[in-house]
Amino acid sequence: MNPGSLQIELMCELERLCYPETLAYDTFMMREFLREPGMLLVCEWHRGELVGFQLSDRKRATIITIDVHPGYRRQGIASRLMHRSLQILKAFHLKRISSQVAVDNISSLMLHFKFGFKIRQRLRNYYGFGNDAYLLVLEL
Repeated sequence: MNPGSLQIELMCELERLCYPETLAYDTFMMREFLREPGMLLVCEWHRGELVGFQLSDRKRATIITIDVHPGYRRQGIASRLMHRSLQILKAFHLKRISSQVAVDNISSLMLHFKFGFKIRQRLRNYYGFGNDAYLLVLEL
């Protein structure tokens, strides 16, 4: 996978809109992710604007991030991204897919539950002291 520099910059801008500065992936990390073999990037565009993307790692069978522009939320974009990503990941005959979601990110948790993910465990301080996440797993 080799998205251009402009697309990576757009992804990073969207990442900063979606997550606190301390958690948002920067340009360096995004480039590193996208250089890895087995990365899956699914994007949603609206009139030439990147309004959402999902980045998954096929080799590790994990969802890395789902980003939807705040102005485009509640329009089914995250569901479309998840659906397309899971279709592609399932084609690789994976047995399970995991994702880490902040315990207070109710909309992301609801999205994952909608697609059959279940809480496997609570990850204490996953996002820094006092900021826990759930390890979610989808058995295929």
